[in-house]
Amino acid sequence: MWVHLKAVLENEKSVQLLVTLADACICVGHWPKQFKDSVLVIIPKPGKPTYSTPKLFRPIVLLNTMGKPIENMISNRLQFDMIKYDLVHPNQAGGVCQRSTEDAGLFLT
Repeated sequence: MWVHLKAVLENEKSVQLLVTLADACICVGHWPKQFKDSVLVIIPKPGKPTYSTPKLFRPIVLLNTMGKPIENMISNRLQFDMIKYDLVHPNQAGGVCQRSTEDAGLFLT
């Protein structure tokens, strides 16, 4: 749970171990099966008279708590390197760090 993860990450040595694990995932090119585990929870949409069709439900996927921060760390590193080595098209702004709405407007003009 997040409460437990926050308590563990208050220790600097634990943070360093998490970074080492992320580095190992990148170097080896392997994402552990334990981080791929997920739980699907179905939540009914409020105010619907009947729940006979699937589109009346909201599926929510809950991922492994420990895998999320590592995945986010790897994603941020990859985006940083993609921008650093000019691997992202200049007009690509959506979902890319260090690219804002102002950047997109400047590209259009």
